[in-house]
Amino acid sequence: MRLLTNHFTYRSVLGIITTMKHVQLLAVVSVGLALAGCAGGGNVVVPVSGLTFVKGPRVESVVSRTGIPLTDTSGNLEVQDPRNFETSMEFTFQLAAYTADGTRYVLDPDRWVSTDSTSLYGSLAANSGLFSTFNSVTSTNQVMTAVYQGKMFSAEYAVTPRGTVLVGRVLDEATNKPVADANISFYDKDGGLITTVTSSSFGTYRASLPSGATQFQVDGESLPSTSWRVYGYNGRHYAAGSVDCRAPVSSSNLLPGIVYLNSSFDILVSPKSSIAPDTDGCTG
Repeated sequence: MRLLTNHFTYRSVLGIITTMKHVQLLAVVSVGLALAGCAGGGNVVVPVSGLTFVKGPRVESVVSRTGIPLTDTSGNLEVQDPRNFETSMEFTFQLAAYTADGTRYVLDPDRWVSTDSTSLYGSLAANSGLFSTFNSVTSTNQVMTAVYQGKMFSAEYAVTPRGTVLVGRVLDEATNKPVADANISFYDKDGGLITTVTSSSFGTYRASLPSGATQFQVDGESLPSTSWRVYGYNGRHYAAGSVDCRAPVSSSNLLPGIVYLNSSFDILVSPKSSIAPDTDGCTG
């Protein structure tokens, strides 16, 4: 099973956390430990030895309730981009790593540490990574760090006001398979950036949006090299990455609470196995 890849910020800690901007762990990591594995959409503890990880370890987060990570109707974990947390919600930070076949394993850090040392924005269970946000909205991104075997793995997080939590999917237009790692940015009517979220390996994304969100764009650089930088949405096609070709956000979708978009609003990535479609949704 595979989960989302995010542009996480890794940090090295020696007494205090020292920032290294957008450095990814490139080395292949091998461990021989008892790890928490992923079977179906949930987590089970399994003995693992001699595993070789080709991606991670890295900090990820899932929506949870009373300490239990939640799954959707398909049995997939409800992955949340930590840069897009909402107030008065509960999340669980996890230190995840992936084998070559895409199987996700959750490592057990020694402890979790946040730069929000006074717990202004939320309460953190240092032993489990359980994080409950308060009503305070972050003015700058905070950093959550997992201390694991003497190393530090971190991700930035932010707490945003409650609005509409828009839940959608990014799929391959030809095969209907999920597209992971797609960066989706939402904008207001003046073109001001509101937030950016990243799709999980289930193809799902969750975006906390204010009522003023009117358009979005998919980052073409984040799409698979096997695809055209074109995506379909609600019956039309758009040029990924173009400032003049953003897709509209329907105001009818921005209802208070959590809105699960139906298949009509899937973001469909056009593969190179098919002819590149015309960008008939562009208005600029």
